[in-house]
Amino acid sequence: MIIMICVGSSCCLKGSYELVELFKKAIAEHGLEDDVTLAGNFCTGNCNRIGVTIQIDDNTYTGVTPAGFDAFFKEHVLIPFGKTDKGNTGKEHQPCPTVSDSRNQTAKTATNVSATAP
Repeated sequence: MIIMICVGSSCCLKGSYELVELFKKAIAEHGLEDDVTLAGNFCTGNCNRIGVTIQIDDNTYTGVTPAGFDAFFKEHVLIPFGKTDKGNTGKEHQPCPTVSDSRNQTAKTATNVSATAP
């Protein structure tokens, strides 16, 4: 699984670096280091007024926030791997909308974000 977090200026202001840290921590806590590649990319062209744009494999999700991270991670990372969330709060959430992206994926630039957080 490849998770790409937008670190463009708009998403940066909306919490992308905090989400990078949350993803790194959750991936390690669930032992997914060998199964998940965490990367960043600059503007995906799906800016939203709220939250950050995240691409997981071929699916793009907009409006992801640090406050909604646990539910997002469970639904889009843990469940596809057949894992359960250790810290389930029992809160209900709505699925994040998927935005199809027909642009040439090779034009997007991926950068390793493991050491880029301020």
